[in-house]
Amino acid sequence: MDMIASRRMLRRTKSLSVKLQFLLDVLLVEGILLLSVYFKGIHNFSLYYYPALAVPFLMWVIYASSGIYRRFSGHVDSSLSLIWAWSKVVGIMLVWAFVSKVSEDYSREVALTWFVAPALGQVMLHVLSNVVMNYYVMRNPRTVPSIIVGNGKLAEYLTNKINANPWIS
Repeated sequence: MDMIASRRMLRRTKSLSVKLQFLLDVLLVEGILLLSVYFKGIHNFSLYYYPALAVPFLMWVIYASSGIYRRFSGHVDSSLSLIWAWSKVVGIMLVWAFVSKVSEDYSREVALTWFVAPALGQVMLHVLSNVVMNYYVMRNPRTVPSIIVGNGKLAEYLTNKINANPWIS
């Protein structure tokens, strides 16, 4: 019963961290859009309402399909995946602006800032959140009972790898 409860708790924690990471990503992207428009001196923000509303939905769909929150394959690979997914979001928004013939109404400076700054900001945010999660896991170790059947070099190797992994042991 205790093992089932710990697995359930692990699922909740993972789900909570994914939701929190997505919320932070959306807040970062929306905040950068708002600041870009404000510092450009554009007082009519209503033109940017549709992109501000569409981007979180696009991020949810594209980031989920790209596996941004599912796996961690190192900082470089994760950063490249994140930048590629963000490029897809921006590409869809650019196509939408071109097709709806409102592309000349948008500021090029705001669009460029909104493409580059959130990409870099999200990469830094993901690296920071990974460091925080690693720190949390290292500071709060938990014991997971396990049995390795067999002996020999493979069993010894497996035991050493499991014991050395802070996410498992």
